[in-house]
This record gives sequence, C-alpha cells and structure tokens, in this order.
Amino acid sequence: MNRWRWQDYLSVLIGIWIASSPWALGFADTHAWATWNAGLVGLAVALLAAVDMEFLSKVEEWALVALGAWIAVSPWVVGPDDRTAVESLVASGIAVIVLTLWEIESAAGWRHLRRHAHS
Repeated sequence: MNRWRWQDYLSVLIGIWIASSPWALGFADTHAWATWNAGLVGLAVALLAAVDMEFLSKVEEWALVALGAWIAVSPWVVGPDDRTAVESLVASGIAVIVLTLWEIESAAGWRHLRRHAHS
C-alpha cells in the first residue's frame, strides 16, 4: 500500500453497509430488485475502493462516482419505499461520491493520477 488514503477505507465500509442494508433495514424480503441492487452495488463499491487503496486510477475513481450516483437515485428506480432505507441509500451514495471526489482533488491524488494517466 503506497499511501494512507482514509477515504478508501471509509468507502469500503460504506460499500459493506450498502450490501448488507437490505437485511439490516428489513427490506430484503419485500423488495427483491432493491435487495439485488444494494447487494451487487455495495460489493462493487467495496471491491473498487479496496483496489483503489493500492492503485489510484481514474477508472476506479470515476466508477466509484458513478456507483455512488446510482445508489443515491436507485430507490426511485428499483425501491425500496421505506423512508429509512431510502435515506440510508441516498446518504451512502452521496458519501461515496464526496469521498471519491475528495480523494481525486487531493494534491497527492492528482499528482499520482497525472503521473500514471498515460501509462
């Protein structure tokens, strides 16, 4: 691991939360599409953030931004309709976006991205 990027560690935890939220918040039995969506997207967020701990890359960073945006709007597309679950997914998606953009904007992150952009 080259650098301590706390944003990645927090994004891994948020991804795990997103993936487990259908069971933790009680919508796994009533909203199959929302459960699959949260499970798969949460695992993808956790995996990409974990990969990003070692390799800061434009691909992983912008994929995390896209996944964060999707999870934030997904309650209106695939459910669930429970207010607590919607708020949790929206907040989690926004957190992933903010953390990822923060990391991209950091001086160390940009220097590393520029140095490896054409690799």
